[in-house]
Amino acid sequence: MIRALVSATLLVLATSSAYGLNFSERDKQQHLAGSFALQSAGYGGLRLLGQSHKEALWKAAFLSMTAGMIKEITDPLPDREDLAADAIGIGAGMIIPVLIHEW
Repeated sequence: MIRALVSATLLVLATSSAYGLNFSERDKQQHLAGSFALQSAGYGGLRLLGQSHKEALWKAAFLSMTAGMIKEITDPLPDREDLAADAIGIGAGMIIPVLIHEW
């Protein structure tokens, strides 16, 4: 399951222009980088608190996506592409722990 998620994230990153996602915009880059950082930090923190690999991975993803959704809800000009950038950043942030743990 996790390998499929990693593969899907890599596929979306490689073909994002085909879906109309424009990552050359600074806002999208910030969403992607912020979600990546939140996912990575959340995973590391949860592992330090004794969570299992899978629990930490999914809880960090939930917390990161929740933060992204709250940001978009409070944004004066909400953009669904920002949420897509958040999701891709979270998926990218899951790759490193999965590669270390699974392979």
